[in-house]
Amino acid sequence: MNGWSTLGVVLILGICFIAVAFMFFWPRSARPESARYAADENAWNALRTEGVRGEGVVLHLSRPPSRLVTNGRHAIEMSAVDVRLAYEDASGAMHEAEISAFIESVLLANFATGRRVAILYSKEAPASVAIDRERTLLEIPLSAPR
Repeated sequence: MNGWSTLGVVLILGICFIAVAFMFFWPRSARPESARYAADENAWNALRTEGVRGEGVVLHLSRPPSRLVTNGRHAIEMSAVDVRLAYEDASGAMHEAEISAFIESVLLANFATGRRVAILYSKEAPASVAIDRERTLLEIPLSAPR
């Protein structure tokens, strides 16, 4: 092999190595499935000003088969979970909702069956529900520097 052939082979092998390493270390948060679990934060942002504050009771907590985990703003490990809850709206009607969200793994016990969770819901569309991040801790914040 001449010098150009060797360089070409090394270059192709290097590109293949980088591609394999990228796929192995590709952050889970970049995967399309994570958008479903990030949507709760977007819903909460939309309901912050016009939403009605309420309280839901957790009926069921589950994780997706992929066991999706990502890094949070402050947390090392945020788990994707589906939280099924029941709540009563301002008119007294009962509703059930399933919320898909990222919750810091060490806080998952706060979402056990029977636990109360602060929520926001739309008065016009009570099925539009989000976990109220101002009243329910989903991620432990960092301490202030000393």
